[in-house]
Amino acid sequence: MTCIEGNKHMFEQIIQTLQLLSPEQYARPLEIFDGSSIGKHFRHIFDFYLCIEKSIGTGVVDYCLRERHPLIETDPSFAEKEFSNCFEKISKVDESMPLKVIADFSINEVEKPTVKSSVGREMMYAFDHAVHHLAIVKIGIKANFPEVQLEKGLGVAPSTQKHEKSSVSHH
Repeated sequence: MTCIEGNKHMFEQIIQTLQLLSPEQYARPLEIFDGSSIGKHFRHIFDFYLCIEKSIGTGVVDYCLRERHPLIETDPSFAEKEFSNCFEKISKVDESMPLKVIADFSINEVEKPTVKSSVGREMMYAFDHAVHHLAIVKIGIKANFPEVQLEKGLGVAPSTQKHEKSSVSHH
């Protein structure tokens, strides 16, 4: 499976989850998230993929220059369209295309090192990042909206799913 194919499954999971949530559920500040919302987590996931999409023209990724589009935080159907559009664009890119990633390790204005990477490597990063945020989203949904039926594998890394499957088959 290629990075693009793996991320296709991720985008499908994201879109499926977005379709389960009402705008009110999606945008509501949750105590378990210290006042943040499920929508803000989806927007954060989206921002990383959008940085990769924008790097296609420049060859440079800077995750600090995220757009933080407020409508993606509050409107699940708008977020669904934006995720679909983004995946359509990044799915057409050569995964081996080299990229430079601008690293940022400090809150102070200091020189930012540049790291060599590729579209495929950054898609792996965005995938792993999305898995972790979807795990957080799942916690928020289960705690606040238990009536929402989520896919069992949401927020679970493929390696964990494989491990759990092999553990069950050995008993």
